[in-house]
Amino acid sequence: TIRTKFRIGDKYMKLIIPMAGRGTRVRPHSHTVPKPLLPVAGTMIIERLVETFIRTLDRKIEEIVYILGPDFGQDIKDQLTAMSDRHDAKTTFRVQFPALGTAHAVACANEDLEGEVIVAFADTLFDSAEKFDLEGADSVIWLKKVEDPSRFGVA
Repeated sequence: TIRTKFRIGDKYMKLIIPMAGRGTRVRPHSHTVPKPLLPVAGTMIIERLVETFIRTLDRKIEEIVYILGPDFGQDIKDQLTAMSDRHDAKTTFRVQFPALGTAHAVACANEDLEGEVIVAFADTLFDSAEKFDLEGADSVIWLKKVEDPSRFGVA
């Protein structure tokens, strides 16, 4: 667990994580565990994502908004709340129903889209050795150049 001390006057932001999908491409693993909660080297995918932002952003994540499907049970909410607590972040849940795609998932968190916000997909793993300075940015998008983008989507 990564903990960072922040002082009065430091900047804060929200992390919004759409994760209402079914994880069909990783079945049978996602039959009993949602894809973002699957462990990679002993740590949930989603926790690796959160830890990367905590380590690399120039401001504190004060709240994590999880956009869930309607069939996500209390046990999943408890795991996500515990993870947020480990990182000193408030937990908020929104439900996407019906599932109408990625943009609709983000729209389900409409009331949370004020102030500084990062929308990060729950199954996206990345890392950086450098800290990101977001000062003055209207928007930021992280991309990685790959040899065959058709395997991952196109940006």
